[in-house]
Amino acid sequence: VHKTKPYASKMQGHTELYDYQMKRIYTILDDYDIDVVYPDGFIPKLTATSGSPGVDNGHNCDKIFDDKWSTYWYSNSEVMTNGVWFVEFRSSRPFVPTKYYMVPGPFCVNYTWDTSLNPCDWRLLAKAKENDQWTTIATVTNDERLPAGYDRPYNDRIQKRVEYSLDVTGKTWQYFRLEILNTLRLLNLPTGAYVQLSEFDFGKN
Repeated sequence: VHKTKPYASKMQGHTELYDYQMKRIYTILDDYDIDVVYPDGFIPKLTATSGSPGVDNGHNCDKIFDDKWSTYWYSNSEVMTNGVWFVEFRSSRPFVPTKYYMVPGPFCVNYTWDTSLNPCDWRLLAKAKENDQWTTIATVTNDERLPAGYDRPYNDRIQKRVEYSLDVTGKTWQYFRLEILNTLRLLNLPTGAYVQLSEFDFGKN
């Protein structure tokens, strides 16, 4: 298949409208898995391949990739595997991630901070090819940045998108695994604990 490159980002003379339109075109091409040369920095589509089941089919782990803050992955601690909730996912093509983002569930304000359903301990793993071994590219412990808790200041409890850095950068990956080890609710109320997460992404085009 002959690959074409109809657009190179940041070329002199491009207007903001032109750049926006071309990014939209590349997003459509990516959605249909069209084989072209994508510009540097383009973030490919993410698709869940497996994961800890939600409480019902409307709350499975694929919801964190649907770009809708009103939907969410909602899972019970009874379905944890080897002590973690997990979601495995892949990008539509290999790329070099530089950071990642998470959005808590829409009901993050409905709980006190110490009974939050937000992830508080997690790790992000990646590999270049499906049969490779996993490499841990980010680890977070005792997170306090995802907003939650009606007992906290307003800006610390409303739903918002939070940026996180990677521990391993500059490498190309296509397969990923997010493992959530704890929520504050699991730590403080271990019986019948849940996790809730609305969105995960590596950036927006």
